[in-house]
Amino acid sequence: MSTRRGYNLVCPIARALDRVGDRWTLLILRDLHAGPARFSDLETGLGAASNLLSSRLRDLADDGLATRTESGAYSLTPLGKHTAGLILELSNLGLMFDGPAEPRPPGNLRTVYLPLQAVLQAAPVWPELCASLVVDDESFTVRSSPSGLDVSYNEVDAEPDTVLATSYQAITALSDGDLTLPQFLDQLEILHGPEHAPAFVEMFRTGAIARSGAHPSQ
Repeated sequence: MSTRRGYNLVCPIARALDRVGDRWTLLILRDLHAGPARFSDLETGLGAASNLLSSRLRDLADDGLATRTESGAYSLTPLGKHTAGLILELSNLGLMFDGPAEPRPPGNLRTVYLPLQAVLQAAPVWPELCASLVVDDESFTVRSSPSGLDVSYNEVDAEPDTVLATSYQAITALSDGDLTLPQFLDQLEILHGPEHAPAFVEMFRTGAIARSGAHPSQ
C-alpha cells in the first residue's frame, strides 16, 4: 500500500496532484506515452533510483494510470493516456524558462515522442506517407494518411518511403529558440527516399507553425 501524503482536498487539481504530483511521476508517464517500456528502459532513460522508480510505478498501477503487461513491460491504461495534454502543456510552460547550464542528456529519447507527435498532428494536411525520423541512433516511424496519423518509437518499418536524420541537440535547440525552423529543416539529412522527403518536411513545417501559433512562447 502506498505511503504517499495527499492534500486530502475535494479540489480536482489537488486530487490530480495526489496521483501525479510526486517527483518523477510525470516523467514516467511522459516516457510511457512512447509505448510500453521495461523497468530497465525507464531506469536508463530517467536516471531515477531503482527503489524510487519501483515505488512510483506501483503508485501509478494502484491509481489505474499504468499497468504491467504479461511480458513484464509497463504501459499506460486508457486513463493514463489522458495525461498527454497535461504533459504537453507543462512542456509549453517549461519553454518559458531557461534550461540548466549543464543539462544531463537523457538515457533514451522517449522524451521526444509526445512533442514530435503533437507537431505532426497539428499539420493541416497529412500526406499518404511512411517516414522514419532517426534522432541520433533512435528511430521514430511516422505513418500518415488523409484519415489519420500514427507515430511509433523504435519501431522500424521495413520499407519506409523516406528516412531522415537529425540530432537530439538540434531538436532541443529548435525548442529553445536557438535554431529557427528553416535552419532545423535545412539541416535534416535525407538517408533514403529523397522524392518523398519533402512531404514529411512540409508536414513538420506546417505542424510546427500551427503549434507555435497556438503557443506564442514557442
